[in-house]
Amino acid sequence: MIPTLLKPVRVRFSRKSPPANAEKERQKLPMLIQTLELCEKAAEASGVPYLKGAVAFALEVAKCVEGHLANNEDLDRLAIKCGALMLKIADQVKAGGGQNMERLVQELNATLEKVQIEVKDIVKSATKPRLALAHKATSERIRKLDKDMSDAQLEFLTLATIVKEQNYEQAQYLRLRQYCPRKPVRQGRRLDSIQRKARRNAGETDHQTLSRRHHQETGDT
Repeated sequence: MIPTLLKPVRVRFSRKSPPANAEKERQKLPMLIQTLELCEKAAEASGVPYLKGAVAFALEVAKCVEGHLANNEDLDRLAIKCGALMLKIADQVKAGGGQNMERLVQELNATLEKVQIEVKDIVKSATKPRLALAHKATSERIRKLDKDMSDAQLEFLTLATIVKEQNYEQAQYLRLRQYCPRKPVRQGRRLDSIQRKARRNAGETDHQTLSRRHHQETGDT
């Protein structure tokens, strides 16, 4: 019986190129950083406590992730979510809702500080050799941070919807009192109804917010 000759096989381990969507996420980071830098200057002049600090933390998150050599799609999305939320809040403050935003901005300032510390630690630890278990733990940390920001986003959308509803009801009240003094006025909506409306009418996506604000701040067309 003729012995089988085994030809040695060389196995090449190559890095997988990041998905196209991941590249698109990462390409947004320089624009986000530029827009947040301009937003930080405006926040300082707004007079709203903690707003400048919150924007600064979001800016640090974006810079840290943008400077991270290894692409991480989850980190990119987290940075964009942090920045886009701050741009939306800055828009609300600019529109005259600063007083209603103070408590939310204070809480968000603390949340973004936590996110910034965690992201810097994740990026720092990413330079070390990691086991599969460590990678799983990192993914879980990012997931929790993303949930914190999603909760903050929902709270902002809810508060913005409440303010809008209150302004509308106040206008309706004055109108009814002017033309129908004796007609009963409908009471405000329940919070759960407003939250559902906030989720349904969340408006533009994070990327749309970023693009719109970048064009406004820089004058690009």
